[in-house]
Amino acid sequence: MRESGYYPAGAEHDPNAPWNEKPIQDVEFDVNVVQSVERTCSVITNTYMPVYDEDTREEYNDTSNVDWNREWMNQYMSIPDLLSEFAKYAEQELKVLDQLSEDAWRTREQKRYWKKIIENCKGWRVVDTEVEEL
Repeated sequence: MRESGYYPAGAEHDPNAPWNEKPIQDVEFDVNVVQSVERTCSVITNTYMPVYDEDTREEYNDTSNVDWNREWMNQYMSIPDLLSEFAKYAEQELKVLDQLSEDAWRTREQKRYWKKIIENCKGWRVVDTEVEEL
């Protein structure tokens, strides 16, 4: 073996040298993703109890027995539900793009984008829901 002179002495053919290491291959691993998100919104309810305070002579609403989770779920969509609706929209966009010429670079890029959106909308589930009055 002849050394070229561009490497440290004796290192050109060293299998442990960085320039002789084989690249690490990509490997797929299953992972669990938990993301916490938060939203402030208004919830309408009639399950409160109007109370009159004799001392202050004011009326207030006692909401201690309101099931805020149930009230919220009756009025709003969960994030997985929203993702499901968004995936339906993405599928419609993809159908429109399927009718266009496949030769257009922009069309191919848009199709890849919407396919990625559809794939990323799958598999989400609600782990915990907590709704509390502010």
